[in-house]
Amino acid sequence: MMVIPSIFMPEDWSFTFFEGLNRHPDSIFKDKTVAELGCGNGWISIAIADKWLPSKVYGLDINPRAIKISWINLYLNAFDENGQPVYDNENKTLLDRVEFYESDLLSYCRDNHIELERIVGCIPQILNPNPDAMSKLITENASEEFLHSLSNYCALQKQNSV
Repeated sequence: MMVIPSIFMPEDWSFTFFEGLNRHPDSIFKDKTVAELGCGNGWISIAIADKWLPSKVYGLDINPRAIKISWINLYLNAFDENGQPVYDNENKTLLDRVEFYESDLLSYCRDNHIELERIVGCIPQILNPNPDAMSKLITENASEEFLHSLSNYCALQKQNSV
């Protein structure tokens, strides 16, 4: 999986989160429409699609660079070493099952009238709940450091506790 400095790196808690998802029966996501909030580099959305074969997973993140990296990671996982698509037992690829979009929480799904059956998210960061404020703060030209700072709530907690 590819990551860049402005994207929150998967840490132990995200792997623990995925382990928790694994404790549910396989039917939890099978043939369901799923959204992952705060998808970061996309690894959980891709893993959900690969393991549980949902009809669609929408990986959503407020960071526009995270979405670009998620798409790259999706393509890196959807093809074999010879560049051929990898098909699952339903004759679908990860590209059929996963899409990534820049979104403030569920706004993409709401705006596109997507009915979700499952919503997951492992997002320890807390952002400004005002969508207008966030859209002014987050731009394509934002610095890597700034975009990472939005995601790195754990680091902010450590700084404030010292």
